[in-house]
Amino acid sequence: MNTVQVTDELQDYLNSLLPTHDAVLVRMEEEAHRENIGIWLLRATSGGTLTTFETNHERALRARANFAEAGLGKQALVLEEDAASGVEKLNAKFDACFIDLLNSFPSEDVTRKVFDLCMQRLDAGGLLIADNALRQGEVVHPKSQQARNVAFYNQLVAKDSRLESVIVPIRDGVSVARVKN
Repeated sequence: MNTVQVTDELQDYLNSLLPTHDAVLVRMEEEAHRENIGIWLLRATSGGTLTTFETNHERALRARANFAEAGLGKQALVLEEDAASGVEKLNAKFDACFIDLLNSFPSEDVTRKVFDLCMQRLDAGGLLIADNALRQGEVVHPKSQQARNVAFYNQLVAKDSRLESVIVPIRDGVSVARVKN
């Protein structure tokens, strides 16, 4: 069976099934669409915390302000550094690791490093999630470094016996893997 093409009409239908968003979330979703940023992960927890990395100072300031405006400022830690080196410094366990800009890594070596760092910090039942898992279809025949990173990551996840995984083919694809018990 082929993947369903998400037309504008189908997207409108999907959107109609979502609960009404408050003004902060509406504004942030517009920003997220323009700039690949968002807050939905923290809102999905009940009292959880979020650690996020941002190398751009202005975006870090805006992220902190957005979390505060949404009433989540005390639950969100925005660190201004590269995620790969930042995660390595953290002595913490996570329920989920979300890799947003997988295609921005400079090499497959960095991709493996981030994968390994996340796996070290996830216990059984933890989720490893990555956005842009289809790279606009380039993963089939990866030519650019970005597409090679994504294809390499997908293989790491698929072949790791500690994980149960799936790629959800919506928009640019989301890889979701659960650490087995």
